Amino acid sequence: RARAAVVRAEMAWRQIDLSRLSSRMARRVALVGEALPWLRAGLEIAVAAPDLIGMNGPRTYLILAQNEDERRPTGGYITGIGEVRVEKGQVVAMTFRDGYAVDDFSQPYPDPPEPLRRYMGIDLWVFRDSNWSPDFPAAARQALALYRPGYDVSVDGVIAVDQYALRELVAAVGPLTVDGVPTPITAETLIPYMRQAWAPEGGDLTGEWWQERKSFMGPLAEALWTRLQRGDVDWLSLAKAVLRLLDEKHLLLCVPHPSVAPLLAERGWDGALRPGEGDFLMVVDSNVGYNKASARVWQSITYEVDLRRHPPQATLTLVYTHTATGDYPCIPEVRYDPVYEQMMDRCYWDYLRVYIPQGSRLLDFTRIPIPGDALWSGEGESGEVTVRPAEEGPFLSLETLLLLPPGAVQTRSFTWELPDEVISWDRDEGIYTLRVQKQPGTVEHPLVVRVRLGEGFTLLGTDPPSTSSEGATVVFQTRLDRDQTLTVRFGREK
Repeated sequence: RARAAVVRAEMAWRQIDLSRLSSRMARRVALVGEALPWLRAGLEIAVAAPDLIGMNGPRTYLILAQNEDERRPTGGYITGIGEVRVEKGQVVAMTFRDGYAVDDFSQPYPDPPEPLRRYMGIDLWVFRDSNWSPDFPAAARQALALYRPGYDVSVDGVIAVDQYALRELVAAVGPLTVDGVPTPITAETLIPYMRQAWAPEGGDLTGEWWQERKSFMGPLAEALWTRLQRGDVDWLSLAKAVLRLLDEKHLLLCVPHPSVAPLLAERGWDGALRPGEGDFLMVVDSNVGYNKASARVWQSITYEVDLRRHPPQATLTLVYTHTATGDYPCIPEVRYDPVYEQMMDRCYWDYLRVYIPQGSRLLDFTRIPIPGDALWSGEGESGEVTVRPAEEGPFLSLETLLLLPPGAVQTRSFTWELPDEVISWDRDEGIYTLRVQKQPGTVEHPLVVRVRLGEGFTLLGTDPPSTSSEGATVVFQTRLDRDQTLTVRFGREK
């Protein structure tokens, strides 16, 4: 009944014209519009909750522990797997294992995506590399296809979580008490604890260390669950943290429940690639260097669109800065350092993909050759960009390899023609809309968008408000901490 009431309230809300209210009243009433979608989302989840928590039969969820220090398309390298079984509202089983622990080479595995073979020397596509698509529902399906735990299991949903999310959850619930750890683990000490727990004792990389190097994941999960069961938690702070992590894509949910899946899609919490109403941009970086260098690389994004041209023309400029110091040779190798942070200070091999609207045409790009001694194949590359139709939807993917030594700065630019359809017209009023989708696992890349209007056009408005105007150019300056939709409305001068 409450859900039906909210639907009626949303219908009534759409009839309200805030412009007819005083500015003070409009600001207060606008909060209703902001709250209604959240209220409906909460009620949708409440209706589905009994089924989700196993009241109608046991449910099993797969947890992908992603390490954003080794960036991959859906956030990070799958370093660990959790299998959580719930029944009658209780967690009846919870196990966490290393990403290598579910390999079963007595069964067949498919060939890997071509870049993984070429740049990492991988011959088989295994579970820990399954998240090669930036579309999380597609990556989750691939993960389930490659999940070989050695026994039959039916999985009812896949959840991805990165280190950032785990830290924010600990900040919300409070310190965790872990068996064998003398002091409680806080949000500030969590990441150092995990890195220290990973490190081999005495620096010896033994077989025993290899088997136990991620054994801290289970006790951490148990401690977090115990804290939640005790109920000594600020639930409002936890709810706010979870919602922010979902919006910022540090937490991804693929739950094919008929009531929940549409809600996740509507809010963007399922991590799917979705085209906007006009233009589209998504930058996807994949660390293919067998290291944790992503943690040391800072990135900025500048996107310029020239609407004076017919068809419109776009230029993307990416600046990568490797903040580590030292003269580390860029030689491909599979090697573990005795100290975790040392794996961050190596060269950054990045397979870069830029998703743009289908119908675009690449005109020019930066060519930076890579020598053969820096590649597994031993054959140098000229820095060409490959253009492919994307499997994830109506996009083109611009793909190339980037190599960044410690301390280096590298700028990459791409220029392409956009399809005319990125502008929609209603008589003499034009609307340009850009959807910028954030790669999961990244934290607040600086984003600058410049839209240059053609001659004879008058700016009518922007949503959100633009940062500034430079003549006939509208400028948005923000941080890409979540998906962004930018709209510019303009009219023909009469």
